[in-house]
Amino acid sequence: MRRLFLFNPENDIALGQTDCNYTPTRAVRDFHDAGAALPLWYADTDGDMIYAPHASPEWIENRRQLFSLPAALYDSEPHVRPAPWGFSMHALRQYIKMGVAIDPTKWDDKIRKMRDLSHRRTAAILMEKLRSRLAYRLPSTPIEARNISDLERFATAHPHFFMKAPWSSSGRGVVDCSAIPRKQILRQAEGIIRHQGSVMLEPALDKVVDFASLYHASYDGIRHIGYSMFFNSHGTTAYSGNHVASDDELLACIGRHIDEQCVVSTAAETASVLARTGIHHHYNGYFGVDMMVYRPSDGSEPLINPAVEINLRMTMGIVAHKLYKRIMSEGRHGILSVRYAPNEVYADNFIADGFRLCAGTLNLIPPHPGFRMTLAVEQQPTSL
Repeated sequence: MRRLFLFNPENDIALGQTDCNYTPTRAVRDFHDAGAALPLWYADTDGDMIYAPHASPEWIENRRQLFSLPAALYDSEPHVRPAPWGFSMHALRQYIKMGVAIDPTKWDDKIRKMRDLSHRRTAAILMEKLRSRLAYRLPSTPIEARNISDLERFATAHPHFFMKAPWSSSGRGVVDCSAIPRKQILRQAEGIIRHQGSVMLEPALDKVVDFASLYHASYDGIRHIGYSMFFNSHGTTAYSGNHVASDDELLACIGRHIDEQCVVSTAAETASVLARTGIHHHYNGYFGVDMMVYRPSDGSEPLINPAVEINLRMTMGIVAHKLYKRIMSEGRHGILSVRYAPNEVYADNFIADGFRLCAGTLNLIPPHPGFRMTLAVEQQPTSL
């Protein structure tokens, strides 16, 4: 059955809503619409379709021809297999509105289980299971606070800590509690607990570099597919972009801070532990586990936090991984950037040859009045 890809970056927020009639904010809808054509770059099978009703067919066809991309615009076929950025009842309702033949009642149990697994406590559970399997010491496991008293006790013991909403995306819903007054922390916590039932709390770590281990889940198990290195907007926890390079180069870059074999064994053990939990029986598709190299407070050598977050959905890191394999010229590396830039002129200035991007800046989405998603590649091959 042909797959129909949907870019629904609001999915994590939708999972966190107890109201099944979740309505995204205007800003979220704008981002959804802006990025609708992004699956063009990671849909990888002949017959795949993307739902981008406002995208110019000429723009889509131009990209397809330049880079030999297999996906085409959706043609209203009702019998397709949903392939959203992430699964939720909100995502399924979007497919039904498109005219796709779906019985949502048959998805109730599956969506409920995926919602539970997408809760940030799953990363805390993973951390505990990895603790006895990895050869290095792990940071303290995040705790789940269901009331303000729990939060206040944690804050007293850990003056510098992060508070995270159970379901959120792109760094939003992550609060650096060292940077805001206590009253504001409590007010935000009360709101999150009221809407999502709890908050996750963890001591802050002295971060060296963010990275992720990438996986694919199928009924046969969980397969490690590579790595990603991402970065946030300056001074914030909001996602900004990814390095686009070979896995060997990404691993070597992470290896400047910590032994490469430690990264490799961590990725392998993570796949093993997640397979034992049976995640692949409930979720099939790509997902990422965010990790971090950090400096311990005792001044010893850097270590890995192997379970910062589990993103049980498509991620920008996987997009970067697929972009490298599909369209990048050998030896090049690039920067995948996602930004709100309403005053930025939309312009392509790239060089492509043999279906490969050689240099310059390629727009990954059609013109939009606010958002940009670009892949920028230097003229000469360089290392990360």
